[in-house]
Amino acid sequence: MNRSLTNPNFHVIQIDKEGAASATETDNTTRISCQTGDGMRDLIQLITEKVSLATKCKTIRMRLDVRSPVIEWLYRNEFVVVEPIADGNTLIFDVVMNES
Repeated sequence: MNRSLTNPNFHVIQIDKEGAASATETDNTTRISCQTGDGMRDLIQLITEKVSLATKCKTIRMRLDVRSPVIEWLYRNEFVVVEPIADGNTLIFDVVMNES
């Protein structure tokens, strides 16, 4: 197992906890409100970045004609991570692919 995935080296600070506001922040620190959930998007983004770095994957934005045979291929090979956005006769895909 990739060590960088099992030991991601980032910290979560509960900002609603007494005394947590004085905790030191770094680039690998995410502040999350236990009451409102504020900061969860930042944590998800941080985790996504760490996983992408460890797996050498990149998110690529593609604009394809709605009739393109590539669309079926993307789904069949599980490259589509978010449903595409319709834009006229095209679909905008965010796909995740590794460097190879």
